Amino acid sequence: MPETQERPRVYLEEDCPVAELSVEAQRERGASSALPPLYFLHVWWARRPLTTSRAAVLGSLLPAGYPKKDFLALMGIPRDADPVSAKKILDEIRSGIRPNFTGNKYGYPRGFTNVINDNELLKMKMAFERLWGIETPTMLDSFAGGGSIPFEARRMGLNVIINELNPVACIIERATIDYPLLFGLNLASEIEDWGKRISSTIANKISKCFPRPLGELPGAYIWVRTITCPSCDLEVPLSPNWWLNKKEKLGYQIVVPLHSEGNKCNFKILRKSENFNPQIGSVIRGIGTCQRCATILDGVYIKAEARAGRMGHQLAVVESNQKIGNKKIRTFREVSEDDLFGVLKAQDILSLKLPVWDSLGYVPNEMRFIGPADRSANYGIVKWRDMFSMRQLLVHLITLETILEQPWENIKDPKRRDAIRVYMYFILSKTLNYNSLGSNWHPLRVSVANTFDRHDFSFKWSTGELDGSGHLWDWGLSQIIDAYKGIANLPKSNLASTTFLQSNAASLLSIESCSIECVVIDPPYYDNVMYAECSDFFYVWMKRCLGDVFPDLFTSELTEKDTEAVANVARFKSMGRGKGRGLAEADYEAIMAAAIKECHRVLRDEGVLTIMFTHKKVEAWDTMAMGLMEAGFEITASWPIHTESEHSLHQAKKNAAASTILLVCRKRLEGDRQQRVWWEDLQHELDERVRERAEHFTKQGLRGQDVSIACFGPALHVVSEHWPVKTRDGETIKPDVALDRARSVVSEWFIEQITEGKGKAVDNQTRFYVLAWFIFKARVFPYDEARKLGISLGVDVDELISHGVITKKGNNIALVKPDERIRKGNLRLDSKTYQRDLDHAYEVGQSVELNRYHQRTGALQRDGYRNAIGYLLDVLPRTDEVTEYHTLDALWESNLRDKVSRRRDRKVAPTLESQRRLSFFEAPSTDTDREDILT
Repeated sequence: MPETQERPRVYLEEDCPVAELSVEAQRERGASSALPPLYFLHVWWARRPLTTSRAAVLGSLLPAGYPKKDFLALMGIPRDADPVSAKKILDEIRSGIRPNFTGNKYGYPRGFTNVINDNELLKMKMAFERLWGIETPTMLDSFAGGGSIPFEARRMGLNVIINELNPVACIIERATIDYPLLFGLNLASEIEDWGKRISSTIANKISKCFPRPLGELPGAYIWVRTITCPSCDLEVPLSPNWWLNKKEKLGYQIVVPLHSEGNKCNFKILRKSENFNPQIGSVIRGIGTCQRCATILDGVYIKAEARAGRMGHQLAVVESNQKIGNKKIRTFREVSEDDLFGVLKAQDILSLKLPVWDSLGYVPNEMRFIGPADRSANYGIVKWRDMFSMRQLLVHLITLETILEQPWENIKDPKRRDAIRVYMYFILSKTLNYNSLGSNWHPLRVSVANTFDRHDFSFKWSTGELDGSGHLWDWGLSQIIDAYKGIANLPKSNLASTTFLQSNAASLLSIESCSIECVVIDPPYYDNVMYAECSDFFYVWMKRCLGDVFPDLFTSELTEKDTEAVANVARFKSMGRGKGRGLAEADYEAIMAAAIKECHRVLRDEGVLTIMFTHKKVEAWDTMAMGLMEAGFEITASWPIHTESEHSLHQAKKNAAASTILLVCRKRLEGDRQQRVWWEDLQHELDERVRERAEHFTKQGLRGQDVSIACFGPALHVVSEHWPVKTRDGETIKPDVALDRARSVVSEWFIEQITEGKGKAVDNQTRFYVLAWFIFKARVFPYDEARKLGISLGVDVDELISHGVITKKGNNIALVKPDERIRKGNLRLDSKTYQRDLDHAYEVGQSVELNRYHQRTGALQRDGYRNAIGYLLDVLPRTDEVTEYHTLDALWESNLRDKVSRRRDRKVAPTLESQRRLSFFEAPSTDTDREDILT
């Protein structure tokens, strides 16, 4: 681009189809069984949706003014489609407002699966040519992780540079982006052929370790931990519950021997009854109970026994699958002598083979890095081999041995050989994930859950083991083949280049300065996920399986922790008590600042940096914003895309941000510097911008806390335009000052919408209470969020805690139920006065008593008291757990119809779905005035 040409704006700096993209992101992630095939290839944590990733990339490269229909067509959304209206119909069906009907309500497959019309691609390239002077721009992702962003960029025909520090992620990226593009569907048959060859070898080596009665299909084995009771010597089985199949109300019950009968328990399979409740286990919060003498086995004792190697592992139940006709029937049976023989046989083989495997370096004897993701080292799991029972370890070592023994030299094409070996490892990785001591039995799905059902190494009291005599490998093989075919079948362009880098994001030495048109990143967020620590689980096996294929990736014992961009307190535990957290956060901030500076270096002067940001903490935003502005960026736009699965959010007791914010950034050019603007003079501009965007985002369908978070972007936009911003006293403000002000502006704006401008009649503490329910849609939410909301309304949260209105639990606070406040004496029904408008007579049942209460306190003479009831009826979640709504609704029905006005329709079914689907700020389908938003 000529130097004299003014820097034109890109699409995301002017517009973004937030509603349509949000629908597609939720469709993409709406059900775990229908996720994109990338998710099933290999575990990686916190993947971003493909649709959002594509929008971030193309929106950063296409010019402002690019037609919306053309942009949506590039997202795979047909021109005649209306996903927003389709979702509204679905919401009404789910809420019971509209009857269901068959067929695809959207009228088209999910956007990420669709072929993009050649004409649309041609228009896209012509637009690139006009804006960038080239048809094929280059995009860099310097924190590529699982590869969603570069995958979508490559599919759309862009040149892609993929950088990642973690070797496990590096291999995932090649298997996701490179190999399917190079070899297409043809490779699937070769993966299958090699996989079957390995399967038959494994079965021959180990089948005797998994004996089954004639006609019984391979299934799972359910184990429980045991600990010896110090009082009666019973080997106490420890499990938090005894469920096998919750849907069928089936469980397994301990059969406790008499003292004279020995010390080993047995189990029998029973249905739930008056005499047997599978929900009641023998260990709760790490504390066990002896089932014979009722001795309490405290956590200190259990952990000490486990570390000393005296924790047992008892086979309790066997899943027994039968095939009747074309149907597979799942049942359970008690453990047989043959089952126990198989376990002993495996132990004998392992004892014989282990010295040989040790000498060959096959056994993962590395000590684990014990960091924030650890939940099991206190129970003696300190080496990576400890993550597996003896039989599990035998299965995995035989599998590794079998893979390495294959005649790989028969594959003449070295790149093809590498690819097949990678997918063979991925099958092993799948079996590791579903067959470790971290794999528990899931009684709702009636299956074994994977090790990373959470993002940590949680200790499992009861575990599931899959039949390893070929069945486990065959299952993994089918999973990898299906995932590979799914990826290979996704439409893509072959006319661009892909460059893979494995380096620190702060030091991309192979990339020239000012050479990249676009950088799109989804950076790590403080301590959300300990990527390196978690990926060590796979790394120690991957380096044994692929170390000769990618020797440069596997030079260290474990994955790199020191330069990883996460706030890892374990790295600083030697620095003194209480210092680790602060040092870890400072280290993360320094690493992120250096990485952002590197983005600035490699970008063209007219280039675009877009950050996908999902964190809800002000501190994380403050760090990111400071890093951007100090590196020389200004934030030119921000857009919230509702990306998180609706199935896991907005529950009555859970609070989480549901949107990914796209932060669009440009280099601050020397000619862009404006005359100094003081912070005191900038506040009005910030307030107006935030209010305007709050209304805009609300009309786009955002609700509650997501609106507050989305408005951080506009606030930072104003500040970054004039950075550095100083007060008249000469002090440079930090970004968090602007973020706090944005939060206050949004809070006041919310109050205005809820109260129709009449909120001044309600006291501040009641405003806090109403707004907390409205924003968080949950009883429990972070203390820090409550504190900041309180500051924005002039309320001291600690004072509310002292008065029993809320209670602090760890790092969270909880809004206290009225009946609990009454029980603790913090809300008195015989009061002659009341302190706050929120102190309603919730639990006064009789109309006579209620009338006396109102006469005694004069409550109904206050506008604030009457209005607060109406506001709460509008904002309280309509769930069984939130008893406040139902009590107030009954009170309103019997006593207050003519005194308290409410706007929300009482006829909406009081269910979680209705509350979530038809929330107070429902996005209108067309531009409407404010009254339409509220009604």
